[in-house]
Amino acid sequence: MTPDIFLGPPGTGKTETLLREVERLLKKGLNPEEIGFVTFTRRAAREAVTRAAERFGMGEERFRWFRTLHSLCFRVGDYSRGDVLAGRALEEFADWAGVEFTPHRSETWLDGWNGPKTGDRIMHLENLARVSGRPLQDVYDTTEHDLLWSEVRRVAGDLAAFKSARGMVDYTDMLANFCEGSPAHLGLRALLVDEAQDLSVLQWRVVARLADENPLESFIVAGDDDQAIYEWAGAAVEDFIRLPGRARVLSQSWRVPAAVQRVAAEVLSRVETRRSKEWSPRPEEGDVSRAVGFGEVDIGDGEDVLILARNHIWLERDVAPVLRREGVYFSLSGEPSVSQETLDAVRAWENLRRGEQIPTELARLIQLWLPPGNRGRDIRRDESLVGAADWGVGVAEPWHRALERMPSDEVSYILSMRSRGETLQGAPKVRLSTIHGSKGGQADHTVVLADMSRRTAREAERLPDQEARVWYVAVTRARQKLTIVERSDSPYYFSL
Repeated sequence: MTPDIFLGPPGTGKTETLLREVERLLKKGLNPEEIGFVTFTRRAAREAVTRAAERFGMGEERFRWFRTLHSLCFRVGDYSRGDVLAGRALEEFADWAGVEFTPHRSETWLDGWNGPKTGDRIMHLENLARVSGRPLQDVYDTTEHDLLWSEVRRVAGDLAAFKSARGMVDYTDMLANFCEGSPAHLGLRALLVDEAQDLSVLQWRVVARLADENPLESFIVAGDDDQAIYEWAGAAVEDFIRLPGRARVLSQSWRVPAAVQRVAAEVLSRVETRRSKEWSPRPEEGDVSRAVGFGEVDIGDGEDVLILARNHIWLERDVAPVLRREGVYFSLSGEPSVSQETLDAVRAWENLRRGEQIPTELARLIQLWLPPGNRGRDIRRDESLVGAADWGVGVAEPWHRALERMPSDEVSYILSMRSRGETLQGAPKVRLSTIHGSKGGQADHTVVLADMSRRTAREAERLPDQEARVWYVAVTRARQKLTIVERSDSPYYFSL
């Protein structure tokens, strides 16, 4: 069955359009269990099922096929967690094969092997070969890395042997097994595919099998090739560009203002291979400004800000230190600039000084920061609340003097944030992220650093379309204001 294609430029409501199609199908008489809504990331799948359940007043369990393709294949293949090469089993493989991996492993092929250790990088190549349907030698020869072919070939062979001996699979195996014979008739009468520009060759095969073996009345594929930024990880954007079917452009952006769209259009003009699509910005003009170095950027008080860099190093080196000096509360790759435990200890001490009682777990947390001679009595596990009087610790001193074991730079930073007026409640309004990590995000004020690493610059010369799409995604995160930070001391940068 040939799909209908929805092309969704930035902020045009692609997911909302798909949910309206779900609503139409439900009104037509389809059951939620007969609708497949598959997407690329767990975040997107989670958003889809949550919004559908709330919108249609049904339990989330009714939308059983609203999930990532990996999750669908896991369920159809009747796998258990013990079947998956992850956690302890991955550690055992690492010891057996003599390679190192980054401890945390994700569920998806995209970020599951994107780490700095040798094992991460070898497994990335091995996985990339399988999801793209290419020989490992070809992937090795055409990908930027510093690995020895003999080591890559050895670890790939060890991986296959280890999984076979243990009867285990990884998530790419689940996709391949689905294509090669797992049951595909799921009783679906509709199949909606979101973020389709990010699907790999192997994932497209899964979609094709679902479409061929289910009696579909509706088959919709939605995405935007201009926002395809995961080709390095196997995304087959050209398959999406060449996909046959009737295409409809969602032509009104509800996010991007006119001034920002003009910058985006200039970046997009450098992409040679793409689907042509016209879209209108929202009515506001918006604002685009430029700065020489991040120190010139004005981060307004309480402003919703997204700061993007091509490589993580620029955020750590050029941005985070400036924000700390200025007393700005921020998150870097999702982690707050001050740990929640530290903030909880500060607030708990202040509550004690006001004569309030605090939960036992917070009292124990405070004791970690107090000097050994002033930690008060032992707190019984069966106590629920503890106050200054019955705890036996004097609370006359303010927190930054009493909690002596807290690092001095952390104390200074928190005091600076308080002086700036930061409430330190909830998630930070200033977020730092790589461009790839920001996919799907947006902010009133988006700051884009133009610097890139030498390795990224070499890749950009080899794959200019791919690189231009990355920066197009970056600038189109802005809802109102875009600030472009020109290159600092790096000879490598993207001209915006």
